[in-house]
Amino acid sequence: MTRVWSSFGNAWAKVAPLAARPGVEAEANGATQNYRITMRANFSLTLQHRLVEGAKVYRIVAIRQSDDRRFIEVDAQLRIE
Repeated sequence: MTRVWSSFGNAWAKVAPLAARPGVEAEANGATQNYRITMRANFSLTLQHRLVEGAKVYRIVAIRQSDDRRFIEVDAQLRIE
């Protein structure tokens, strides 16, 4: 099986860091930094998508709409080695 990622589009977003936690994944030391990413609700995202900012690749953990339904709030994780 080969997994291929392709660009879906570009969007403006507010990226706010949350708590980080140390950990070990696949015998590699590092940390997972949690983020809340807020963007307009005109995107159809799933947990299978990834958000990319330069060299940073955010893994989507949860997606929810804001109270006024104009924005979506994405809980994401960034692995820091």
